[in-house]
Amino acid sequence: MKLTMTEMQTERRLRVALLALALVGVAASAGCERRVDLGDRADAGASPGDAGTTADAGPTSPDGGPATDDAGLDDGGAPIDADGGGAVDCTIDGVPLRSGDADPTDACRVCDPAVSSSAWTPLADGAACGAGGVCAGGACVTGGCAEPCADGAARCVGNSVSVCQRSSLCCGSWGAPIPCGASEACAGGVCVPSASTAGTEVPPGILRTTTWNAAGSPYILRGDLTVPVGASLTVEPGTVVLVATGDTEGSGLNTSLVEITVNGSLSILGTPSMPVRFQSLTENVARSWHGIRVTSAAPTRVEHAHFFHATRPIDAPALELREVTFTKVAAVTLNSPASWAEGLVLREATSTYALSVFSGARADRVVVVDPLGTGIYVYGPSTLNDVVVRRAQAGIFALGRVEGAATITNAIIAGAAGDAIESDGYLHLTNAVVHDSGGRGFNLDRGTFGTTRADLVIRHATFANNAAGLRLAQGGPGGLGVVLDNSIVAFNGPGFVRPETISHSLFWANADGPCSGAGVLCADPHFLDAAAGDHRIDATSRAIDAGDPATTTPSDILGNPRPVDGDGAGSAEPDIGAYEHGSASVCAIPSSL
Repeated sequence: MKLTMTEMQTERRLRVALLALALVGVAASAGCERRVDLGDRADAGASPGDAGTTADAGPTSPDGGPATDDAGLDDGGAPIDADGGGAVDCTIDGVPLRSGDADPTDACRVCDPAVSSSAWTPLADGAACGAGGVCAGGACVTGGCAEPCADGAARCVGNSVSVCQRSSLCCGSWGAPIPCGASEACAGGVCVPSASTAGTEVPPGILRTTTWNAAGSPYILRGDLTVPVGASLTVEPGTVVLVATGDTEGSGLNTSLVEITVNGSLSILGTPSMPVRFQSLTENVARSWHGIRVTSAAPTRVEHAHFFHATRPIDAPALELREVTFTKVAAVTLNSPASWAEGLVLREATSTYALSVFSGARADRVVVVDPLGTGIYVYGPSTLNDVVVRRAQAGIFALGRVEGAATITNAIIAGAAGDAIESDGYLHLTNAVVHDSGGRGFNLDRGTFGTTRADLVIRHATFANNAAGLRLAQGGPGGLGVVLDNSIVAFNGPGFVRPETISHSLFWANADGPCSGAGVLCADPHFLDAAAGDHRIDATSRAIDAGDPATTTPSDILGNPRPVDGDGAGSAEPDIGAYEHGSASVCAIPSSL
């Protein structure tokens, strides 16, 4: 039966709608709940543009064949596309298509006449597809990374700043560009003010209840401010605060740098598209102003904000941080059970510890990159979850003892100059990838802290390509001991010191270390691409389904369900290492350090 052009267009739209519903169902069943970008390059993913936009591939006739109108020719004899819009770019299976049109059965295959005008061209992993989806292994799945970017990166887009935004350990994606002010220029991913910036001058001294907003920005501070008891300072979305590099008042904790002391209440609430920004007035260097100090015990909430150049950017007894970025600051501290952070980025911190988490505080979705000292100090019973530390002098320093063990879940520590993790033995570490450090992958330092017991459990970890091995022996009598299970230790240098208990782990190509124990394997883990920081395992790895069900965890480092039947043997057993092979997740698209 021959269809009219109107019938063709109607049928085409119906098929696309059905396809979109099908793709949403597939993506939902895949369940990519967490996202990770193991890469750390600002240009790790070029914008895929609209190449993956779901489009129509043309109608079919009732008998399953391609429907045409006058053999696909217009009145002038030229091929027409399915909408009758003129010359086509591809003709695949008899269907006329335009460039970028997607295969209705696979949104990760498109018409690309630069490659072929007669066959579908597959999109690369990471390319956008469908409605908010991403291609991975030829499938279009939502929840992945359309445009991977570096942890904590920022870039200039014209005279605007775009920041890499992360959602748990999946991947970072470039956020919407945020325009710089009229008297600013974007340089190095930062809006830099000019010396003649006009704005609202805020006189130093007592600041009664007041609100700063985008309309009055930038607010310029040249001396110390104090918000007294009973007063409040509210900072609204889009507000910019510029702080001079010298203190005209010569007062406060730091008499040479400007600080804000809040004895009343403080609220800093930006939005994703209109974040709040505090930074130096004239210099793009660290520690050029002191910061904000809150003395009130009431919770201080900061959301969607960027802090630059401060020594202690925000310090409070009860601090609540959500989606906050700190660049070229000294340090950030969470120091009470009421303190927490979600979506925290620290870049180029200059203090001994970039982030300190203790006294029962918690931090989720944390990125620390390029600190001058140690990335994170955590003291139990505080907790870290979904953590990335890259290129630190040392990765994580974890203590516990009497107060209880620190807990770290889902962590990547990469490229530390020294030891990746150092602990006194009071630590529960689960789902971790520790690689390419210049020192030990893990250093249990019993002597320094003088304790004779330990509560160290390392489970589903992957230690690879560290210059020195792992020092895990307890070194003293009594206590709960040291346990390593369901973990991969491969391609590490000398210095492995065996823990009290090893089970269901895999060892390979270490300078020294064990090859014995319950369920212990001595075999190549078959990483997908260790040189590029990808420590997932391929289908030939003996680590698949070789873990211990009695000590496993319900999910892997990406939040994928564990266990799955990775070897197709008909039963699901946990894998050894941080990643569970055979997962439907498309989140891990790593690249090199």
